[in-house]
Amino acid sequence: MKIVLIGDSIMFGTEKLSGYGLIMADYYEKAGKGEVILPIENCQDTRLTSSALVDLFENRIIEDADIVHWNNGLWDVLHFMGADRCCVSQALYVKLLEKIYLKLKEVCPRAKIIFATSTPIREDIEIKIGYRKNSDIEAYNRLAKEYFKDKDVVINDLYSFAKSTLLDKYAESDPTHFSDEASELFAKHIIKLIEEVQNDK
Repeated sequence: MKIVLIGDSIMFGTEKLSGYGLIMADYYEKAGKGEVILPIENCQDTRLTSSALVDLFENRIIEDADIVHWNNGLWDVLHFMGADRCCVSQALYVKLLEKIYLKLKEVCPRAKIIFATSTPIREDIEIKIGYRKNSDIEAYNRLAKEYFKDKDVVINDLYSFAKSTLLDKYAESDPTHFSDEASELFAKHIIKLIEEVQNDK
C-alpha cells in the first residue's frame, strides 16, 4: 500500500516537534505494511498546494498511490500580521479545494482520498506576527465538509478528535502545534482510519 500525505506542520512537523507524518512513515516501514510518501516541505495553504502539488513531492512517484490523506486550512485562516481577514477568503478556499481535488483525481486516479479537517488552536496564547481563531477554523472546516459531501472523499474530522482527546497536549507556549505525544495519537488515529478505508474497498 502506498500512502501520500499532504498537509501543514501538524503533519509535516517543525524544527522542534514531530508531526504525525514521520511517525506514520516509520510505522508502515517497520510493520512492512506499505510506504508513506511525504512532501519535501510544509504544504502550507491551498494556494501553494494547488499551484505546486506535484512539485511538493519532487521526483517521488505518487501516481500509483492507494490512499491520499490531505489537509489544508490552518494557513488559510491565518490573520497575518494581525490583519482583519484570513489569508485566503472563504470563497477562494472552496475554489482551491476543488482545484486540488480535481488535480488529485487526475494525478492519483486509483487513490482513495481522505480529507482531514484542520485542528483547533489555543486562543489564550498571543502571537505577535499573526493569529488564528477557532471560529474561523470551524467555518472553513464546514465549507470543506460541504464541498466534499457529494464527492468520493472520506472526511477525517481531526478537529473533533483533537478537541475531545488532545486539548491537554499542546506544545508549550505554542498555540497551534501539539506535543510529540499528541502526534503519536494523531498517527494512530489516522492509521486506524486508513485500515478501515482499505477494508471497505
